[in-house]
Amino acid sequence: MLPQSLEAATIRMMRQGSVAREVLGDDFVEHFGGTREHEVGLWNSAVTNWEGKSRAPAHDPRRYRADRTCHLVERYLELA
Repeated sequence: MLPQSLEAATIRMMRQGSVAREVLGDDFVEHFGGTREHEVGLWNSAVTNWEGKSRAPAHDPRRYRADRTCHLVERYLELA
């Protein structure tokens, strides 16, 4: 059965002895898997407008993390 999420696919790909490690090598899997873990972390920390308006209180720390992450990404892109 195929993984149902990016997080599940990343975990499966990064397992010791995975097909990805055999075919692509440990260095590639560690690097690429790390970028996917970062993406999953950003996704999980984000708060959408719908969530912010309907469920999350104004002082919700998830909102701060998402806003701060967006600001850091925008700043990085300005410097690149």
